[in-house]
Amino acid sequence: MNKVVLDTNVLIDGVKDFNSNAWLIVQDVIDGNLSAFVSEELKHEYQLIINKEIRDADYLEQMKIFMQKINELKLGYIPKVVEDDPQDNKVLATAVESESEYLITEDKHLLKLDPYNGIRIIKSSEFNNLRNKGDSWSSFAEMIGLFKK
Repeated sequence: MNKVVLDTNVLIDGVKDFNSNAWLIVQDVIDGNLSAFVSEELKHEYQLIINKEIRDADYLEQMKIFMQKINELKLGYIPKVVEDDPQDNKVLATAVESESEYLITEDKHLLKLDPYNGIRIIKSSEFNNLRNKGDSWSSFAEMIGLFKK
């Protein structure tokens, strides 16, 4: 199971469309297919943004479930790596502390650091593409009935 840290923008993007790449990742955490980690600092940011930005009642309910599924950890030290946006340092530190394989974000300040200490820093669409890379065109064509193996 992949260990991931989700930047807050992924949670916000998930509310826009229940078929979005961001939502698919959130749903995989809820379903137990991904192991997501959060620090106390990042969890506080999640809660602030969820309460401020999300109005959809169904998505709010899903966020409650999501918050129960994530693994919380304490950060000892938060290095100052992201100079352009110091608030991003806690996200990066959470990924390092949890030894996550992926930090999933849409933030350009974090994306330009990929990879960082062996952690891939990628967009939600890229993460889903990596996970689905075994799905070839022929598999898709077979699935929709264009041809059979």
